[in-house]
Amino acid sequence: YKTGSITEGHRLMCASFSGIRQHIEDDLAKSFPERRRILQKAFQAHDAGDYELSVPVFLAQADGIAAEILGVSFYSRHRNKVREMGKKIKRIATDGLNEFLLNLVLEEWPLTASPRSPAYRQGELNRHEGLHGIDTHYAKELNSFRAMSRLQYAALFYEAKECSDRRSKKVG
Repeated sequence: YKTGSITEGHRLMCASFSGIRQHIEDDLAKSFPERRRILQKAFQAHDAGDYELSVPVFLAQADGIAAEILGVSFYSRHRNKVREMGKKIKRIATDGLNEFLLNLVLEEWPLTASPRSPAYRQGELNRHEGLHGIDTHYAKELNSFRAMSRLQYAALFYEAKECSDRRSKKVG
């Protein structure tokens, strides 16, 4: 394949996530047993090609997981809430790489951008437009994997918090 091909990049992303899909579901079910049934149905919808169902459920659960851990919506762009997220990330980050990865949530991406933002890209999966019925063309395998990746990213916050809590108990 040629370097820089967006289509090839999308294909590789789908293939990669397809290979770890069961692992993602298993990890989420173990970490969030109260969400197990919802996540199981969303993954079943994804496997059946029902992306109209899997995409919004993955996005909503990612938001719920992050809000549970950070105390604020994953997608909030309000200055005070972003500052609050940044403080929480600093508290749970266990090293520089971990902090870097967690801080990515503070960046605006097409998924999280408002239509007025320079990060917004027409035709790409956007959480607000998908969950609020504005975009009716999001139902694609690629977008389901994108939403699944956001869900997996939200779980990273849980892992970081668990690690931070264990570290605090050792020190205390």
